[in-house]
Amino acid sequence: MPKAKAKVKAAASRAKRKSTTTSTRPTLQEIQLRAYQLYLAKYRQMAAAYPQVIVSQRTLFQIEVNYIQTLESLWTNASALRNFTLSGALSVPTSAGSSSTTINLPNGGGGSVE
Repeated sequence: MPKAKAKVKAAASRAKRKSTTTSTRPTLQEIQLRAYQLYLAKYRQMAAAYPQVIVSQRTLFQIEVNYIQTLESLWTNASALRNFTLSGALSVPTSAGSSSTTINLPNGGGGSVE
């Protein structure tokens, strides 16, 4: 019984060490949010100029807008792939180098079907 407890304790210790050594890198949003919070705190302490706070806030908003636009594009493309849809599938077919578009029409140019 004591050996089992020791093994469990050793495994827990290894897991804890592993979780503390493998940290995830912060995202750009997290970094910019932290920068904005620091500038705002410094401004409240009268240690930073207000334009620095505004520039930091604008940068944070630009990053968030870019992130949302990227997510929109990602989900639009994922939805198109999932549903096997084609963009422009309902538009008029274009000819590829031919002067006549009858080759794109059913029963139009390939002979008559009786």
